[in-house]
Amino acid sequence: MKIRIEKKNEEKINSEIKNIEGRARARTLDFEDLEDLVQEIESRLKSKLYKKDWPGLVFECNPEARTFPSSYSGIPSSTQAVIEAGHHGAWFLTKVERKACGGPASYIKPLNLHVLRNKLGDFAVENF
Repeated sequence: MKIRIEKKNEEKINSEIKNIEGRARARTLDFEDLEDLVQEIESRLKSKLYKKDWPGLVFECNPEARTFPSSYSGIPSSTQAVIEAGHHGAWFLTKVERKACGGPASYIKPLNLHVLRNKLGDFAVENF
């Protein structure tokens, strides 16, 4: 699956998400959540990389990431998405799955930022 995250694809994206969520009613995801996640990722990236270096970056997003009290019985699940940066400011939804909630560190997790290690250093040196 690779669907561009934009308003005209809202119905298609919500349909894909609902197929994954099934009857789940808690810790769910929708198109507006994806738009918010994209804005958050962009705001974080602007201070670390040039926009021309964004295409190909992949992020695992869990908007319901948090720790639960020990009295909570069971392992709660949430709907999580994998988002990929494309060219010209495009963002794509590449995967949606329902799995165990992670801690706060799993809210937005870069999956392949290590491939741009040199460019991260260059950006930091040029903008010090």
